[in-house]
Amino acid sequence: LVVWLERPIDAEANKRRAGEIELRFVMIADILGWPKAVQFLRAAEDAYASELKTLEAYMAGPGATLDVASKASVDLGMRTVRLRIAWCKETRTKTGKR
Repeated sequence: LVVWLERPIDAEANKRRAGEIELRFVMIADILGWPKAVQFLRAAEDAYASELKTLEAYMAGPGATLDVASKASVDLGMRTVRLRIAWCKETRTKTGKR
């Protein structure tokens, strides 16, 4: 379990295994402690930021030709990623005060 918790974040984790990052965060906080949980949140934020950058680049290029419904779907995905980034920042601040 500890080996899994200490592994770097897989860039595909959020796309293919929804909830894995949040689950690992809770388990890291409980098992490895708050300092490790805060480090994990920084890594999660970086992973989400990279995903957002990829989506934004896609929408500025090939995605610009998508139909309205497809653009709306990608927009929802980008909003979700932005929310996860904000959650990482906010939670890291809260946990850092413990």
